[in-house]
Amino acid sequence: MGLILNCNSALCRLFGYTKSDIEGKNLNILLPSFLREKHHQLLLDFVNSNDDLEDYEFYDKLRFGKHRTGFIFPIQTRILSGPITSNGYKFIAHLEPDKNLSSASVAFLLLDKYKNIQGITSSHFYIFQLI
Repeated sequence: MGLILNCNSALCRLFGYTKSDIEGKNLNILLPSFLREKHHQLLLDFVNSNDDLEDYEFYDKLRFGKHRTGFIFPIQTRILSGPITSNGYKFIAHLEPDKNLSSASVAFLLLDKYKNIQGITSSHFYIFQLI
């Protein structure tokens, strides 16, 4: 569940991977670690529901992706249900960087419930003059 069947070069550039790095892998490689388990459970809950998926769209205001370098970055997502085949559900994802929040003047620090750092944006280095 959650396998990336194919991707385009824009997705590869966005996350810093090659097509061979991504295709056939679980989409969790594109998520910050603390979101992986939650996302997997969301997929399980959705598949086990009786929701009618025909022409179903998931809109999301803001999510975070994880670049190959390990840094997180804000992205906008739109998920569309694809054809249901004998192999199960298929979804089509449109992901793009959040243009309003992806700049060197904005930084994100993601903390878990214990206030442990779970992810940072690369802009921290510029804002706090760490380089």
